[in-house]
Amino acid sequence: MPGPNWNWGPSAAMARDGSRLYAGTPEGLAVYTDPINTIGDEPDFYLSPGGPGSGSQDCTACALDETNDRVYAIYQTFSPNKTWVWGWTNASAITADRQADFGCQVPNVLANSIAVGGNDIVFLADAFDIFVFDGVHLDAGTEHAPDRRMTYVGHGEFQPMAYDEWRDLLYMFHAQEHWEHTIKVIENASTADGQDPACHEFGGSGSLIGGSNDRVVDITVFPDDDLLFVTNHGKSYILVFADASTLTGQVAPTNSVYVSDEIENAAIWRESE
Repeated sequence: MPGPNWNWGPSAAMARDGSRLYAGTPEGLAVYTDPINTIGDEPDFYLSPGGPGSGSQDCTACALDETNDRVYAIYQTFSPNKTWVWGWTNASAITADRQADFGCQVPNVLANSIAVGGNDIVFLADAFDIFVFDGVHLDAGTEHAPDRRMTYVGHGEFQPMAYDEWRDLLYMFHAQEHWEHTIKVIENASTADGQDPACHEFGGSGSLIGGSNDRVVDITVFPDDDLLFVTNHGKSYILVFADASTLTGQVAPTNSVYVSDEIENAAIWRESE
C-alpha cells in the first residue's frame, strides 16, 4: 500500500460503512474498494484531476462528504504558492480514474488540511488560518478566494480538523507550548469569520491529546453519536471522547486504545450495531 503524505492534516478518509478508503499519496488520490476485507499492496485505482492519462499529482489531503456523495482532494503548487481543491461527484459509484467534476485554485495559500460538510461548506487550514469556502462544487477550476477567514491570535499551530455538520462545530488540534495540547472547537463554524470567532477548548495534560513532543494525525467526528476520535502519532493511541460537543476545560478521554509505535495517518469507521 502506498504510504500517505506526511503532513499535519488528514490524508486518508474512510466511508462510514467501511466500503471505501481514500488516501492522499504522492501518486494521487488512491481509492480502495472494500478495504476492510480485500485491501492489498496497491489501490484499486487512483483519481487524478485531469482524468486518465493526465499523469500523477501529489495529493496533500482528502475529505469525504457522504451526505452529497462527494470526495475532495487538495494539491499544492509553488512559485507562486497556491492550493488546488478538486472534487468528484457520485464518489461511491466511481470504479476507475475519472476527471474531477469541479475544482478551484486558492492563491497565496498552502493548505495542509481539509474538512467538508453536507451543507456545501469547505474548510481549509494552514498552520495559521482557517479558510471557509461556499459552493466549491460549482467551480470549474477557476480562482476562488476564501469567502471567510478565521484567525486566532497566539494560537500555536492548527491541524488536523473535522466538521460536525449537525451542530455546525469545527474541531481542530491546537498545538501549544509545554505540550498542553487541546482540541479547539469553533462554534457556528460555517458562518464564523474574522479574528477570534467564538470557540471553546478541551484537553490539557490529562487528556493524552498529542502527548509530550508529539502531534495528532487525525480527528474524526461522528455527529449522530457525538463521538470524537483523536489519533496520536508517536504515542500511538486512538482517543475517544464521548459527548464531544459539550466538553470544555481539562478532560480525560472516555476510552483509549494503543495501536502501534507510530501512526502516520488514520481513517476511522464504525461497524453497525
